[in-house]
Amino acid sequence: MNVTHAAANGVDEPRQVSVRDRLRICKPYPIWQHLALPDAAIGLPLAVALAQHWKPPTTNHFDLGYLDEHGWHQVGSDGRLQLRRQERESAYRSATGEDEVRRTDQCLVRVFVTEPPVSAELPSVLLDTDRFVAVCKPAGLPVTGVLKHAELCVEGVLAAMGHGKLYVGHRLDLPVSGVLILGRSPKQQQRVLRACSAGHEEASSRKTYLARVAPPLEGPAVCAVPLGMHRGRAVRDDTAKGKAAQTAVQPLHVFPDGTQLVEVRPLQGRRHQIRAHLGLLGSPIANDQLYGGTGCTGEGPDNAKGSQAIKIIWLHAMRYEVPSLGLDVVAPLPAWALIGRP
Repeated sequence: MNVTHAAANGVDEPRQVSVRDRLRICKPYPIWQHLALPDAAIGLPLAVALAQHWKPPTTNHFDLGYLDEHGWHQVGSDGRLQLRRQERESAYRSATGEDEVRRTDQCLVRVFVTEPPVSAELPSVLLDTDRFVAVCKPAGLPVTGVLKHAELCVEGVLAAMGHGKLYVGHRLDLPVSGVLILGRSPKQQQRVLRACSAGHEEASSRKTYLARVAPPLEGPAVCAVPLGMHRGRAVRDDTAKGKAAQTAVQPLHVFPDGTQLVEVRPLQGRRHQIRAHLGLLGSPIANDQLYGGTGCTGEGPDNAKGSQAIKIIWLHAMRYEVPSLGLDVVAPLPAWALIGRP
């Protein structure tokens, strides 16, 4: 999806961000989105071309869906369409539904974006160098937003905290907390990506996680089940399409509620690898309902209403080691992992 953060005339509009009930909320805001049209639209009036050939993004974060010809005429009348004839115009201008589509046209539509609320907890900086920044990401705060330049994500929140433009170097799921490494430039971002990517020839990272599972494991375990994705879940895939994945699990402590703290070391970094492998071992993360957890245990400190609304699970990236980049970052433990906590 190709969108531009600034208005067509180059002027940014301020975002209104607030904190309420432990959630960070951003009021819907306008952006200008590029409208890509196929060659079949050339020569048609803009409203006809858009009604017949343009498909809205597959997301519910925008206030614009399928429109008929009349609807696009109205959008143009409302001043929400911009057009630039690349061969002879240097700037965008207001467009109407009657403008004829030409091969080199660039067209924008003004839409309003609604970003889902996120955790109000702020990332804490663990490492700050001229090349990298490492933070402890709170559970419930996404690494990247619903679109480029989003406010409610690690990059947007860090920018608002005064850390400038940073580039996320690897993935960490929304409900997971812990170490996240960012580059200060696209070049440094790519170095982290290569070091942390499963199967890449330059991969050299070592990752250590903590999880709280139920029922407890009887002893150390290794799961080497190949994984594939199906409807947003990592599932066993013994076919040629399945990706190799190996996860080592070491039991640490059993809590009074019957849950167990375990140390987890994934050899690869497949999507949802730890969550799926713990489920396949018969000891899923206790509050990870997607992979067999029973939900809230009743004693967990992160089971407040606000936390549950933003999908928190008991999985924490405790340590990231990237020897090739000279990085060894450790994050403080979350409350649910503290032994001896009531």
